[in-house]
Formats: sequence, structure tokens, C-alpha cells
Amino acid sequence: MKKHISFPSIEQFRHVVASVNRQANYVGADVNGDAIYDPNLPKPVLTFKGTVKLHGTNAGVCYNNEDGFWIQSRENIITPTSEVFYKIDFEDGTSTMINEEEFNLMNKKIGDSISF
Repeated sequence: MKKHISFPSIEQFRHVVASVNRQANYVGADVNGDAIYDPNLPKPVLTFKGTVKLHGTNAGVCYNNEDGFWIQSRENIITPTSEVFYKIDFEDGTSTMINEEEFNLMNKKIGDSISF
């Protein structure tokens, strides 16, 4: 069965530094349950391998032996459609998408005045 595989959150480096500092400086809790920190405690040395995170679309290609391949966005499985769409650009710079049925109806009304 196709199952969406969630993409994990990618934290920023500054969030990692803050979290490591909190954990390294934590010495316990007071009588009210509030955290006690000692900023003079030594900090751990961590090694990172950095990569560039591009902003934009997330896409995933998944596979299992039962269902074969499927594609997904960050939050959904994408089901391809066989429906054909046409993009129509207008002189004012706007555009719209119409399906094949709408295109055929429009083509019958306008006839040969449509150019491609």
C-alpha cells in the first residue's frame, strides 16, 4: 500500500547551537521545577557536515515491491491525471488553464480564429 513518508523538519544551525547550550549548561531544577543553568560549564565540541538547503518545492520519489513507484509532495501523495490542460495567455499578461473539454467547446465557438 502506498504510504506518505513525511519529510522531517530541517532546523537552522542557530537552533542547534541554542539546544546544545541549554543541555550543556543544565544543572538541574529548583524547588519550583524551574531549570537551573550554569553558563560557565564547558561546552561540547561537535563536528558538522553542512549542505546547502535550497528553498522551493519538495518532491519525493518512493518505491515498494507491492505498488511500484509513486511521487509525493511534502504533505501529500501526488496522483497523476491523464487529463490534458491548455494554458491560454491573454494580451493583458494574464493567463488561465482550461481542460480539454473546455478547449473543444471554445474552439467550436471561435472556430479558426484561435492560433497556436
